[in-house]
Amino acid sequence: WSVFLFKSDDLMLYRSPSGEPATFVAITAPEVVSFSIAPDGSVYCLTTGKIVYKYTGVGNNWNGITGAEVVSFSIAPDGGVYCLTTGNIVYKYLGVGNNWDGIKANVVWISMAPNGTLYALGTDNIFYRYTGSGNAWDAISGAVRSFSVAFDGTVIALQASGDLVRLRPNGSSDLLGR
Repeated sequence: WSVFLFKSDDLMLYRSPSGEPATFVAITAPEVVSFSIAPDGSVYCLTTGKIVYKYTGVGNNWNGITGAEVVSFSIAPDGGVYCLTTGNIVYKYLGVGNNWDGIKANVVWISMAPNGTLYALGTDNIFYRYTGSGNAWDAISGAVRSFSVAFDGTVIALQASGDLVRLRPNGSSDLLGR
């Protein structure tokens, strides 16, 4: 097993091949912005060049799996990889090479719930939930400025009115504060 460490002062990702914290070695080139580990142990990182890379597991070798212009990415519990581009399009990785499927346009933010549900905030301020099939999304709530998914899957949203609400899967909401 391995332990991974991200140092923000040099933007590099380190790995401890033996699992001993004292033996970290750099496994990336500088300029890593964020990284994530899939359930199967695969390691992915996003660089300042706005490209997502997948670690080969050998030395310092990574394969770029996106073109440029990725602003964020999420890993689902089933290992699925989703990314959001500067063009406001959500893509789903098809698992081979640099093959992706565009599944939603006009999105400003995505977040993955622990159960694998992908949520998105549209440029129209509508909050969406991905159905997991093709390009099908359910509109959950309108007039949302931002949102966050908690560790237990609860979705908290800041509405355009300034209200902070808990969003329910059926579209209803509970007021948490103003």
